[in-house]
Amino acid sequence: MKEAVGFLVSHQPSKSVEELGDVSEQLAFIEQQVAYVLSIMNSQTECRQVVSVLASTRASVDQLISYMVTKNLQECMLHTDKQSDAVIEEAIAMIVKSR
Repeated sequence: MKEAVGFLVSHQPSKSVEELGDVSEQLAFIEQQVAYVLSIMNSQTECRQVVSVLASTRASVDQLISYMVTKNLQECMLHTDKQSDAVIEEAIAMIVKSR
């Protein structure tokens, strides 16, 4: 079963948050990717395949961070008494910190 899940995870392009529905589903997808990395590392799979899956996992995490920062910025802009510049600077700081 793990091999089937691993095959699906490693051969599917990284899905966007919108495609998966919500943040918890995206996190579950990332969790599957990490579990697959651990299993292929234990089976002494070629380094290039491990790196490929790790890169895909990183892309999934980056997409999730972008989605969350964007949604947070939208909410802050709609429901804040702060100046817009301060809200934008805060969002930029979150983006920079995530890199």
